[in-house]
Amino acid sequence: MRDFIQNATAAVQPLFIQLTALAAFLFAGVACTTTPVDKPVDDGKLKTTESEAPPGFECKETSDCQSKLGPGWVCDNSKCIDLESKSAGYAESEAVYVEGVKRDAQDEFRKGVQSSLSVPPDYSAALASFEKAIEIDPSFLEPYFNIGTVFEKQGQADKALEAYQRAIKANPESADAKAFVGKIYLAKAKNLIETGKIAESEQLLGKSKATFDEVIAQDFENVPANNGLALYWLVKGQSDRAEEHVKQVLITDPENVTALNSRGLVFLQAGQLNFAEWIFKQKVLTLDPNSVEAHTNVGTVYVRTNNLPLAVKHFTTAIKLDPANVAAHLNLGKIYLEFLNYEGAKERFDSVLKLESNNVEAIVGLGTCLLGLNKFDESIASYEKAIKLDGRRVNLYEEIGKLYQKKGTKEDTIKAIEFYSRYVKEGNLPPTHPAAMNAKALDDAVKQGLFDQPTEMKMPEEGAPEGGTAPEGDAPKAPEGDAPKAPEGDAPKAPEPAPAEPAPAPEPAVQPAPAGGGQV
Repeated sequence: MRDFIQNATAAVQPLFIQLTALAAFLFAGVACTTTPVDKPVDDGKLKTTESEAPPGFECKETSDCQSKLGPGWVCDNSKCIDLESKSAGYAESEAVYVEGVKRDAQDEFRKGVQSSLSVPPDYSAALASFEKAIEIDPSFLEPYFNIGTVFEKQGQADKALEAYQRAIKANPESADAKAFVGKIYLAKAKNLIETGKIAESEQLLGKSKATFDEVIAQDFENVPANNGLALYWLVKGQSDRAEEHVKQVLITDPENVTALNSRGLVFLQAGQLNFAEWIFKQKVLTLDPNSVEAHTNVGTVYVRTNNLPLAVKHFTTAIKLDPANVAAHLNLGKIYLEFLNYEGAKERFDSVLKLESNNVEAIVGLGTCLLGLNKFDESIASYEKAIKLDGRRVNLYEEIGKLYQKKGTKEDTIKAIEFYSRYVKEGNLPPTHPAAMNAKALDDAVKQGLFDQPTEMKMPEEGAPEGGTAPEGDAPKAPEGDAPKAPEGDAPKAPEPAPAEPAPAPEPAVQPAPAGGGQV
């Protein structure tokens, strides 16, 4: 695991990118076509709120607007537009109906889209409208797809899978629905990879690829299946093969934001940050200014280039658009930790755990925040929970050992020895490792009775100069009454801990993995 807290002057490495670009919900003006679209269509009747920027001001990119007006603004046709009013504006466009689908169902579907695009989105209202559309016309497939999208955005993969399976039951020949099912398998595989369940993840990866291949065999131009295969190969770390499927989609649909997002990720994975930034900002965000994935992913580009103010702006915008965006919360939490803003980081990790109670990255990050806030017992509990969920994180045994050692009592010291020793054993470490040396020194001290001395033992503060001022905060109070006198003479000194290493926190994914998302 990489150390999480780094020197504040060092470039911060990104935690998470969003591999699956959530396809935009179907918009009212084109909502009733039989194939989902990935971007809104401007019919010239959009009602938006323009900025109060200086007269004659023309923006070239979204950052121009955000630097003057805040994170809620985007650049659209050289003008600064408010994100919320832009989403509402699409909902005001004139409805276009198609034959073969009941109009009442299309109207309910339109309401669901409007609720989905509000800032923040009203997913409960959206689900109710989509369900009503299905009740009116069960053969109308798009509501099923958007129900799946809603659940994916909320991190509820099982419910999303049920929605796509309902679509297949309503229309067994729907290739798109089958491809969406394959994407759920891919998302589930990603979650297993993050918790070290490699064998199980390989099974689901194989299942997802087989599903995509089945669709491609029937229709090699199928957009959701090609997008799914692009994401599959990105998970596998084979950018060249991912690019093949991205190109296939863009031949069919040059403005498909999902494929464009994947193309940006190909460049990001290859370290071609200038190209990745251009794709996310000038292509995806131009086509869909509300693309949560593009904001999240361009934020990671800025993290890698150490442009943290812009990274924070894009992560904040992503969260405003979708409060359930786990990747953006985690990345903001990491940046706040980088600058020792423990309270701010804790708020981000708490937000993730409300969405995903067993998210290991957030649990480790929370433990590091609690350590920084001197809440040692709570930090220990977080680290132990993370180890229970992901047995690969054996380095947390050492961190727990350090925390028990800091507490300083004989009982806590025995605990510290136990966790140091467990780390040495599980990590197959040599006797010269600091954890092994700490365990031995503390064990010798306990056997020599050093912790039976009546004098209070205090572990030195890490990084504090000798004779320096004690750190701020509430120090433990000494017991009332006269303390027993220490025996005369030089008392033996307790062993000092080995040089401390930075505290841990959520570690970047070993390889990009698809975040739970909507349609591809």
